[in-house]
Amino acid sequence: MIAIVLKLSQLSAYHYFKNTYNWTWSKLNPKGTPPEKRSGHQAVAIEKKIYILGGSSSSVQFQDLYVLDTELEPPVWSKMNSTLPYPTWNLSACSVIAIPTWKIFTFGGLCLCSPSNLFIYFSVFTKAYLDH
Repeated sequence: MIAIVLKLSQLSAYHYFKNTYNWTWSKLNPKGTPPEKRSGHQAVAIEKKIYILGGSSSSVQFQDLYVLDTELEPPVWSKMNSTLPYPTWNLSACSVIAIPTWKIFTFGGLCLCSPSNLFIYFSVFTKAYLDH
């Protein structure tokens, strides 16, 4: 098992992983374009990929979706073409293996400074968000 720590804050961005077999930490040097520094985002892991969605900074509210592919050496960041319907932060998200493929379910959060009861899911297979 490997634990990965990603920090995307206003002050710094760093990537580390912990190999829980031998309890050692190592610094990752991922390639690609990482997400902008943010808070209030969500991160979910699906197999060997970590998805980062939404969040905000002191000047921007995000509706983007990034993926860190940790199966590649070195790991690679990429921005997905799909976006949340609205800039959203402080939302809840979880990943579920929903037959036949994985899905990321999101609920709530803040959209344009007002609470949201929006429930949507992202299909990892179609790489698209769907409202429900």
